[in-house]
Formats: sequence, structure tokens, C-alpha cells
Amino acid sequence: MREAGRLAGLGVGGVILFGLPPGRTPRGASLRSEGIVPRALRALKQSVPDLSSGRTSASASTRTTALRPAGGSEVDNDRTLPLLARAAVVYAQAGADIVARAT
Repeated sequence: MREAGRLAGLGVGGVILFGLPPGRTPRGASLRSEGIVPRALRALKQSVPDLSSGRTSASASTRTTALRPAGGSEVDNDRTLPLLARAAVVYAQAGADIVARAT
């Protein structure tokens, strides 16, 4: 949060958060309200309320396990959308100013 405050003091208007939870889970650790990204969003809003925060897509922990068919290399959009919708709700509730799909 110290770095976020420093950035705001320099005139930076916003940041994008990318969380890497300690382990990979089929549903993605940040899809829970107590995941690493939602916790960081809440702390950022409390510490530096004027700094816009954003979050894009589901976490990297989800991308490799839940979004690709077994053995496939392409993202399965039909399986991705409900996860991204859940992530958007969780991140917005945690205080994200912007939620956008990047995958």
C-alpha cells in the first residue's frame, strides 16, 4: 500500500491488480471474496481511496486449469464466461473501479 500511495502522490490515477495465489485451484483462488485480489482491492481502497483500481479477467490460477479443455491449448469461452462473471461481481464488491475481460 505504501507503493500505491507513492504512485498516487506522483499523479498516477490508477493501477491494475494481478494476483498470484500460492496454489492453483480449479475455480481460481481469487474468485472467492477472501481471495488475494479482493483482499488487495479492499486494502487499496481503504489506504488510497482516490487511486482507481482495476482488475481484468480471472486469475492465472484459473486460466490453466478450468478454462482449457483437457489437453487443449485454446480457451473454452463457454466455460470462461461464468467464471469471469463471478470474478467481476467479487472484484466490484471488493471495490474495483473497473473490471474488464482481458483473456
